[in-house]
Amino acid sequence: MPSSVNVMMIKCGRGCRVTAWQRQARVFWRFSGDGKYPLLALMFALLAIADVSMAQEQKQLTERFLAASFWGHPPRPSLLWITKKIKPAIRQILGHDMKRLRLRYWRQGERSVWILAEVGKERAITFAVLVEKDRIARLRVLKYRESRGWQIRERFFTDQFSGVMLAADGALDRPLDNIP
Repeated sequence: MPSSVNVMMIKCGRGCRVTAWQRQARVFWRFSGDGKYPLLALMFALLAIADVSMAQEQKQLTERFLAASFWGHPPRPSLLWITKKIKPAIRQILGHDMKRLRLRYWRQGERSVWILAEVGKERAITFAVLVEKDRIARLRVLKYRESRGWQIRERFFTDQFSGVMLAADGALDRPLDNIP
């Protein structure tokens, strides 16, 4: 193994978090060392590169959304802890429990941005919501992982959320079109 991978493995002792690309790199070096599986080794290397680039792309989209939402100067993020007290309200709105302990959001005056992830039909969809004066001002899909229904990323679909707010019963105040 190259020395950089050895250093990575030495520094990462018990209790540290190993990212997916680090695990893939370890498998890559294990299979590429004896030369028996060059195609498999190449596949793992490409997966490692793709994993890192997709994470960077989502981070860049998030940063751009924040910059546009707060005129180039986003505030520091805050955390909303999902406590027993607010879990019933979340369950009423979403129709299911939220599997997270906290949500990160950015707030400045009456504007706030929330980065959320929900499972669509089978896989997670990450999206950003700009809320202003208790109404959705803008919604943007940051990462779509489903194999079908990609139309929700398009502006014609996300624009229908502008101006929507929650009614007293936790439902949206107007109907929205679905993707057939």
